[in-house]
Amino acid sequence: MCIRDRLNTAAGVHFDPAVSARIYELSVKAASEPSRANVRTRMEWLMLDPTQLTDEMVELRYRVYCQPGFARAMENIMCLHTAKYRIPNLLTKDELASIKAPTLVVWTSHDPGSSVAIGRQLADSIPGSSFIVMDKCGHWPQFEDALNFNKVHHAFLSGRGG
Repeated sequence: MCIRDRLNTAAGVHFDPAVSARIYELSVKAASEPSRANVRTRMEWLMLDPTQLTDEMVELRYRVYCQPGFARAMENIMCLHTAKYRIPNLLTKDELASIKAPTLVVWTSHDPGSSVAIGRQLADSIPGSSFIVMDKCGHWPQFEDALNFNKVHHAFLSGRGG
């Protein structure tokens, strides 16, 4: 059995205080003051083209945010966007270099949280990894360009590249 790994976020390798503060603010507000407008604002921030965000997507996320206890859960999740918790938990160069599984690093051209250069640096730190940049996507390439996203992942997971 061959284990494969896929990475598509900078959370474990990068900390940008301004970006983290913004996503923390948007997320905690949407959870502590759940409204469709607050949820939409949080979700739109993640996308290159916010017009792709459907009312159905907002409604589904809104229903999650309205669940009892979700505001507290969101605060716990978002602690990872504070220096206190993020910095001590960043993966080191040695940890990345020790990855033995075939690894696909998927990045996007317009992620609001980190640049393509950060993605390239991550991929370069993992021996033998593949690096793909999905153009014209923000943080959600699996939605913003689902056809290409699925094609790339299917090829990687089936052992035909990445």
